[in-house]
Amino acid sequence: MFDSATELAPESSATVKKLKTVLATWPAPQVVVVGHTDLAGSQEFDDRLSMRRAETVAAFLIKQGIPARQIETAGRGKREPLVPTADGVPNHMNRRVVITIQ
Repeated sequence: MFDSATELAPESSATVKKLKTVLATWPAPQVVVVGHTDLAGSQEFDDRLSMRRAETVAAFLIKQGIPARQIETAGRGKREPLVPTADGVPNHMNRRVVITIQ
């Protein structure tokens, strides 16, 4: 949803369960949570929104038992679209959060 940083996908709990299983097998894992937006807003707006998305997911992960010290957040705004579109064009597939383990 445009300008939303609070909706989590229905499969979020299952994803966290898998994430916790993987984290248990990695020595000193670091979880990187990166928020993204579509190209509908201004650069400044999208930077803030993408960071809010990342922080929302990080808070969810912490609530699910992943230690905050293992989580790093970042917002990429509209810089790395999943689906290339023209600037100013909304595309729901670009509104996402990507979680990686390092």
